[in-house]
Parts: sequence; structure tokens; C-alpha cells
Amino acid sequence: MQIERVAILGINLHSTHIAECIANIGIPVVMYCINSQDMLCLNVVNDVNSLIQISNLESGIDSLKFADLIIDSMANNLDDKCQLYHQIINYINVNAIISLNSSIISLNALCDRLPSKVSHKLIIAHFSYIFKNSDLLECVIHSGNTNDMLTVFHEFCEIKLNKKVIICADIAGLLINRIGYFWIINFLINSYNFKIDIDIVDSLINEHICNSRLGIFRLLDSIGLDIFISELNKLIVNIAKDDLLFLAYNQIPKVIFQMIADKVTGCHSILGGFYRKYDTYHGSVNQMLDLSTGLYKSENSHIYDLDNIDKYKSFIYSTLSSVSAYITYIAEITGSDILTIDNIVKSSHELKYELSKIINKFNI
Repeated sequence: MQIERVAILGINLHSTHIAECIANIGIPVVMYCINSQDMLCLNVVNDVNSLIQISNLESGIDSLKFADLIIDSMANNLDDKCQLYHQIINYINVNAIISLNSSIISLNALCDRLPSKVSHKLIIAHFSYIFKNSDLLECVIHSGNTNDMLTVFHEFCEIKLNKKVIICADIAGLLINRIGYFWIINFLINSYNFKIDIDIVDSLINEHICNSRLGIFRLLDSIGLDIFISELNKLIVNIAKDDLLFLAYNQIPKVIFQMIADKVTGCHSILGGFYRKYDTYHGSVNQMLDLSTGLYKSENSHIYDLDNIDKYKSFIYSTLSSVSAYITYIAEITGSDILTIDNIVKSSHELKYELSKIINKFNI
């Protein structure tokens, strides 16, 4: 068996990105509206690829039988998942794979509530929207999955999608999002605490830490700050209150939430985000948000102030040391090897070197 047709349940930013990735390799995709919320999200399917079709699950459920891979990208809870899978199970191909695009729902908890004819087909394969440029695909499998099914899915992801499959423990957030959110939050907190302008932070990250040219604040602008916080909130309610990520969440500067309240959220806002172009009588000016005041000011003409070099080193060392401590924590609760997680972080977040090497460089 090969995966030659794909169905995606749910229409949103996440599922549209997945559909485009699959259609771009020549595989036809049908995206199914499940509810009225999906209908409201149809406007995110811009310039629809000719290989992407839109259908309605209620009226088009019979067509699910043509799909070799069904990707569930619905943002709902365990009860809703169980109801959905009971609804579709009699309409799908006997060899079809069901892939749940979630880093929040526990595969084991879900499979415990499903009949074996559903659970044997089910895996988690999380296409991260926040870190969508990653060439890694996190998967969670269980004992009911057959080797043949896993081989078909593995080959589809690695050979056709060019995604390296990594098998993860069944924990909320998996690895990429769990550590990635912690990474971003700590840069937000320390940028505020160290009183370093955001364009300097992004420049430091681009030059010394990441191969990506976005830094942290331009990344958040490209995602949409409101989307980032919304996705983060879904994770926060699923982790322990003594988890370092939970504790860090409660230290996020209030200015971040004020930006969302003011609809200053980045790419989806006409008002700008952390950065904006501001039109004046003399022409447009590049501005950035001052985290201390919540007001905009001109970007720095000279990025590095030589008098503050030690301050910048302390900022990077403090931030990355916290991330390293969190990696150690995640390794302990999942029984994973720290070096393996370090390599996953390096690849998924486009680091120039392993995290430990970067930290040593800035240890003053």
C-alpha cells in the first residue's frame, strides 16, 4: 500500500498549511468542513491548489473511502474525538491510516476509549504550526499499530514529504512545542527583565544562535502573537503546575497580553506587531515596540552598543541555561537521552550548534 490520496478533517490555519505541503508533492487532498466554525475558516484557504478540494463531512462522508491517509486536524477534546471516529469508521478504507495532528491529546488515553478497529489505525503525527519550517515530524505510536502501517506512513513522510520522523513519548506538547514554547517565553521574559530592545535581541539570536533570520520577535509577528498565546494556553492547561513551562508562563510580561487586547498582534493585524512601518509626513519609518513602555519607537541604527557586551552575554547565558534545565527535566520525565533531545532542538529550531556549545560560548 502507498498513500496516494489524503483527507483532512477540519479547516484552519494548521490544516491548510498541511494540505498545501501535501498538494505541493502532487498528492490530491480533500479538506472536510466539520462544523460552522470550519465554514468561518474557509477564507484561510487562499489561492487553493488545484489538488485541494473542499467538501462537507456530513454530505460527503462517503468519499472518505478513497483516502489512504486521514489527518484529523480538529481542535477538540477526547469526547469529541471519540464521537468523530465513531461517525467515520464505517466509511473509511480498511487500510486507511488515521493521523491525529495534535500535541495535546494523549494517544493512549484516546485509544483506551475507542474500539480496536479504530485504535489500530490511529497514530499522532504533529505538524507544528508554530515551528512549521522544521524538517522534523513528531509521532506517537502504540502497541496496536502494525509494522506495515507504520512503514507506509514512515516512507510517506520521509521520502515524499521530506520530513524526518521522530518517535516521541506520549506527553502534552511532545518535544518541539514543549521546548519551543519554553524557549520563546524565556526570551520574552529576559528581554523585558534585561531591558534590551527587541531588534537587538533578534540580531543577537540571528548572529549567534539560530540560522533563521527571524529571531524571536519577528517570528512571533509572522505567526501572530494572538495565535501563539492561544496555542500556548491549550498546552498550559494540560501540564503540571510545578512544570517549569507553567511557572514561566506566569512570568510573561503584561505588555504581551496588552498587545493582544489592543489587537497589535503582527501579520494578522493592520496595526502592526512587535515591528511596524509607520507613515509620517517625511515617509515611512521602521518602528519597534518598547517592552518597558508598550509604546513604539524607532529601530536602533547601531545594533550593538559595545558598552553593553557583558549584559548581552549574561542575557543569552541566562536564557539558554534555563532552556537547558528544561531539556534535562523533559529528558527525566520521558526517559529520553539528553543528547538526543538536544539534537532534536538543534534541528527543529535551526540552531547553529548544539545548545550546550552555545551556552559555553556565553558563559562569563
